[in-house]
Amino acid sequence: MSQPPLSQIIESLLFSAKRGLTAKQLAEVTGASLDEVRAELSQLRAFYVEQKRAFELSESGAGFLLKTKSQFKDWITSTKEVRPVKLSTSLMETLAITAYRQPVTRAEMEILRGVDSSYALKSLLEKGLLRITGKKDAPGKPMMYGTTLKFLEAFGLKNLKELPQPEEYDLAEGDQITSEVSEREN
Repeated sequence: MSQPPLSQIIESLLFSAKRGLTAKQLAEVTGASLDEVRAELSQLRAFYVEQKRAFELSESGAGFLLKTKSQFKDWITSTKEVRPVKLSTSLMETLAITAYRQPVTRAEMEILRGVDSSYALKSLLEKGLLRITGKKDAPGKPMMYGTTLKFLEAFGLKNLKELPQPEEYDLAEGDQITSEVSEREN
């Protein structure tokens, strides 16, 4: 029996994966070079676009995965019991602060939020969206928090540089908040 083309092997791996697979992981499994895998991924992405498939090859910090295009969300949710992860305002606030300022300690978080962040941090750790990155070299050696690959995957980001930057938005009211935070830090 002859071996199927590399593109089909990669496609089968992506279809069966529960999480994103990196190009390096795909190369290790297939025995192909990293350049060959990257070329095949590029060709697969173009093929899916050309064929107007209902799914796309997506890349996040966790790797490559096949995802249904968002335009089909309504049909999928109407036939399947899909429960999107919903985060409360306090969890989103904590997650955003961590994403933009990581590594960050609980005390730093609480200064910015103005409230106790213990519950939010614990909940985000349990959901796998945050991780403990180490301990700060400060009195009491407080734990520092950062985001995870699951965070990048959940928000469709390749890396943290893809986070929206404040200057991309009209923050007429937010400018005042940013100034107040900056003043507290100085």
